[in-house]
Amino acid sequence: MAAVLDRPASTLSIRRLQPNIGAEIAGVDLTQPLSQADRDAIWQALLDHHVIFFRDQFLDRDQHLAFARAFGDPVVDAKTVGTHAEIQPVRSGIGGDYVRAAWHADATYRDNPFFASILLAHEVPPLGGDTLFSSAKAAYDGLEPELRQRIEGLHAVHTGEGKANALFKTDAERDAYLDKFSGAVHPVVIRHPHSGEKLLYVSNGFAKRFVEIEGPEADALLADLKYRFTYPEYQVRFQWQPGSIAFWDNRAVQHHGVGDYGDHYRYFERIVLAGPPPAA
Repeated sequence: MAAVLDRPASTLSIRRLQPNIGAEIAGVDLTQPLSQADRDAIWQALLDHHVIFFRDQFLDRDQHLAFARAFGDPVVDAKTVGTHAEIQPVRSGIGGDYVRAAWHADATYRDNPFFASILLAHEVPPLGGDTLFSSAKAAYDGLEPELRQRIEGLHAVHTGEGKANALFKTDAERDAYLDKFSGAVHPVVIRHPHSGEKLLYVSNGFAKRFVEIEGPEADALLADLKYRFTYPEYQVRFQWQPGSIAFWDNRAVQHHGVGDYGDHYRYFERIVLAGPPPAA
């Protein structure tokens, strides 16, 4: 984790966007090293609101990495940008990897998924292409008491076929990725390592089946749990602009890119951070 500067705090302000999730942070220049006070305020906002947003932050790649390292250790993922191995390109639309993705938390098909993602917008369509974020805490809290009791102690198998299909053009690349990252088993209910909050952890795009139970009833239960993330009450919607940043806690949030921008194109760069594996 990178050091932060011992200098006065900025005029940082935090504005909640929805009751259950999301806040926008203003009054801080992320092209500059963070003060300790600003770093701590941003970290607490992430814990409190699960996804935080910044506007008009035109970071170069070294600045993007410096900001990320104030909060954790970047992970090298499948595709990288130039000489910056810790930065991944995210292209969608014409010539991109995909137009929209199902609800998911990033890389839950890994034994140790990313703890957080930091996504910086470079090119966005003139209209559309928003991203929805949904709270895993609100999804868990909204479960009926008997359903909470029923799923305690269950585990789900997460596989990465959809991600591999989007990332790679050849069967050899796809199969090599799946051999390395697929078939991870995670608790259905996890506890946040910092806040202690209980979170529903069934990544819609990747969780395929339960370990302990099977059959049509188990499939219906898993589908019901995934569906909870689509409730509007649990969500915040972010409209991208060039220089916008979304920083989300990947354990506490699922996200969904809205594919409503037709022939236009989006280009982002993403850094993901390492953290402890999800635990019950």
